[in-house]
Amino acid sequence: GRMLMESRAAGRAISLPALGSAMQQSALYIANGYGRIREQFGLQISRFHAVAGLIARRAAELYASDAARRFTAAALDAGERPSVASAILKVHLTEAGRRAVNHGMDILGGKAIIYGPKNLLGVGYRQAPIAITVEGANILTRALIIFGQGAVRCHPHVLAEMAAVETRDSDALGKALLGHVAHLSRNLWASLVSAPVIGAPPADLAREARLIARVSAKYALTADLAMGLLGGRLKRMELLSARLGDVLSHLYLAAACVWRYQVEGEPKMKPFARAAIRVQLDLAAATLRDLYANLPSRLLRILAPLILRGTRHLAPLRDRDLIAYADALREDRDLIARLCPDLGVPSTGGLRDLMQALELAEPVADEVPELNKVLRRTSSLQLAATKSRDPAAALAYLLAADRVIQVDEFPPEK
Repeated sequence: GRMLMESRAAGRAISLPALGSAMQQSALYIANGYGRIREQFGLQISRFHAVAGLIARRAAELYASDAARRFTAAALDAGERPSVASAILKVHLTEAGRRAVNHGMDILGGKAIIYGPKNLLGVGYRQAPIAITVEGANILTRALIIFGQGAVRCHPHVLAEMAAVETRDSDALGKALLGHVAHLSRNLWASLVSAPVIGAPPADLAREARLIARVSAKYALTADLAMGLLGGRLKRMELLSARLGDVLSHLYLAAACVWRYQVEGEPKMKPFARAAIRVQLDLAAATLRDLYANLPSRLLRILAPLILRGTRHLAPLRDRDLIAYADALREDRDLIARLCPDLGVPSTGGLRDLMQALELAEPVADEVPELNKVLRRTSSLQLAATKSRDPAAALAYLLAADRVIQVDEFPPEK
């Protein structure tokens, strides 16, 4: 495990997280763009709340996962070898990529199930399992490595305690144990009363930073108690170890969001930064509650309500928030550009058709609903275009939109 962590620390923090981010960016751009062009019952499908909710959730998840990817890359640039962080990125960004593609497929509907050059997500759908499996399968990395390796390597005192026991140095062991007790006491106080925020977070995210600090203290206390009461058994309890790793991962992504917002300094992205942090904190708190419910220690289950006090109010996103975010993504192209900055322009295929259609929609954007209404009534692109103030521009858009909506057709084999 240690060899895998150290040898893969740099590569797993770059290549597979980049692939996961690419899947997320492509899926969000496609779902949002296709949702603008495709209409059903006379309404853009991205205006239906069920679709809007999916798009908004994927945007919040992308903000967080890309924040963690960039933050870890900055650590690598500084000469660090963040082995635990690379394991977190490998698991959670590839899983986020798979979720984004799957939900994008849901939004595309029937267009997504016919594989061919017009299929916008077919390649990503086929490739997603590769990223999940290679360089340490996610099921292994999540269950054994993130917490199993990180618990010792990242703890301020456990490694020193183990070294003191191995060398039979009673003075060093006593010093490490005293430090450990003080660490445990500080986390108990921070969990129940007040958790300090280290550093100076941006004022826009000050409340979120305090929440991250408090949930982090609860997690640190929980990890110490679990390790102390369960000992070596904890490593073999893979479902519990996986949950402890998940909480750490969600907190890492949430903290990275604060860093990203501070570095970018773009007020327009504040709603997405807040949403991303709230989603990650809610997942962390829910996983902690699930963890306590499954711990074999009766003492820890009794302590759970006290330790977890104050975590049930972390509801991530209300329905009205999701709809507002989806509306903003549909109406402000700059938001999508900021969330999907690495998306290239392909030379051919369905994604290029979609990009062209979105560009051609701009000159006639206010007329599109009426143009589509005429098109439904007449089934004639040319006739619908004549109703525009700029028939040539309208026809160019309608032809491009038709290419996007049409599915691949192949002649039957003889």
